[in-house]
Amino acid sequence: KILDTLEALPPSRPVELDLTGLRHLDHACRTALDNWAEQHNATGQDSPVRVTGTPALAGRSAASGE
Repeated sequence: KILDTLEALPPSRPVELDLTGLRHLDHACRTALDNWAEQHNATGQDSPVRVTGTPALAGRSAASGE
């Protein structure tokens, strides 16, 4: 659902996805968000997408970087 919502945004709209408050984000979802951000940024519009923050992954500490 989140990708559908992001796809519906106008290309000229700047977006910041702050993932800090998430308790878990699996690898596939993070990859999908990163890919969407890359595609949005590649449109040449002056409307950057930034993905910030690191969610805590189940069973791993946020400091581990995984």
